[in-house]
Amino acid sequence: VLERLGTKKHSLKEAIEYALLSGGKRIRPLIIFIIANSLEKRYDVSETAVALELVHTSTLIADDLPCMDNDEERRNKPSLHVVFGEATALLTSYALISLSYDCLRLNAKIFREKEGSDKADMVYNLVVENLTFNTGIFGVLGGQHEDLFMVGNPSLEDFLQVLHKKTGALFELAFVAGWLFGGGDIELLPILKQVAANFGLIFQIKDDLL
Repeated sequence: VLERLGTKKHSLKEAIEYALLSGGKRIRPLIIFIIANSLEKRYDVSETAVALELVHTSTLIADDLPCMDNDEERRNKPSLHVVFGEATALLTSYALISLSYDCLRLNAKIFREKEGSDKADMVYNLVVENLTFNTGIFGVLGGQHEDLFMVGNPSLEDFLQVLHKKTGALFELAFVAGWLFGGGDIELLPILKQVAANFGLIFQIKDDLL
C-alpha cells in the first residue's frame, strides 16, 4: 500500500510510513487470514487485512494525541505526533482511513472474479457497512468519547460498553470481513459477531492484566 502513495517524498508520506512500520502484533489482520483460510476457498483477503491494519493504526495515532490519551510513546518508539507534530499526526490518521476504503474496493474486485458481481456487491456493501458502524459513534470513536468524558460512577455495563466499542468493534470487523471476503455464508454473520465480541473482551482482559 505504501507504493500507492507515489515516489515523491513529503512529510505526510514519511509519517504514514513511520506509523505503519513501527511494529505491532498485527492480530486483527491475522484474524482475517485465519477466518478466510478456515473456509477452505483460499480467497485472497490480503487487501482487507491491510485495510484493517490501516484503520487500527489510525485509531492509535488519534488515541496518542495530547487532546486524547496524551501518550508520548507507542510500541517503544516516540508517538507519531511527537516526531511529526500534532497536525501531521491528525492528517496521517485521516489518510490511513481513506486508504483503507481503497483497499476494500480492491478486495471486492478480487472477490468479484470468484463469485460474480451480485455477490461481490452484496459482500462489499456489508463490509463497508460494518467498517463505518464500528469506527463511528457506535464503535471506536464513540467508545473513545465515552472513555474521555464519562462522569460519575460508571456501572459494569457502562464499562463493558466502552470496552466493546474501543476494542471489540475492530475485532468484529476482522471476523466479519475475513468471513465475507473469504466466501462465508452471510446468514451466519450474527454468530461471527458474537464470537468477535467474546474474543474482544478476552483480549482486553488479558491486555489489562499484562
